[in-house]
Amino acid sequence: MKKVLVIGLATLCIGAVTSYGQGTITFANFSSNKLSRADTQGLVANSPAGGWKVALYWLPDQASTPEDSAFRVLEGANAATIGVPVPGQFSGGQYTIPGGATGIPLGGIVWAQVRAWQAIYNGQTYPTYESIFSAPVSGALPLAGKSNPFKIDTGDPSTVPPGTPGNLSGMLPFTLVPVPEPSVIGLGLLGLGTLLVLRRRK
Repeated sequence: MKKVLVIGLATLCIGAVTSYGQGTITFANFSSNKLSRADTQGLVANSPAGGWKVALYWLPDQASTPEDSAFRVLEGANAATIGVPVPGQFSGGQYTIPGGATGIPLGGIVWAQVRAWQAIYNGQTYPTYESIFSAPVSGALPLAGKSNPFKIDTGDPSTVPPGTPGNLSGMLPFTLVPVPEPSVIGLGLLGLGTLLVLRRRK
């Protein structure tokens, strides 16, 4: 009786794990898709230490290329240091796409986008890609950039042996460019709002 109960519980657990789709990804780029910076026209180096970061954003697979705003950051993959092990490259380790209702089939395909930013600017630390856009500007503008949206065929962790994690081979090399000043963004939105109001009055 006990043996039957144990086998039943084990089967139930395996079924529960399988029902929550997930896939694995190796968060690292290659010599063919290194990151560069617009101000120096060179590769991003780890100077100052930890001064340049990169994060992985993802989205369940869909038919058309998604908008940037649809992507969400992959928890844990935020943020690896750029310039480690060599300038222009990063090696952030292996991560699992979350399962459940927002997950994917086991070893399924996901859309991905890599976003990079200047994590140390004017002596202050900016832990996320989004935070650098609200940094008080003094002197040269901080730098940030994002990759093309691309698909990753993730690894299935349930197979024996586990499937090979997906990689960033679909990412094209990209350049970190100066971010617009917050005041410039505000003025732009104000101007756009004014134009819309004037257009409606006509």
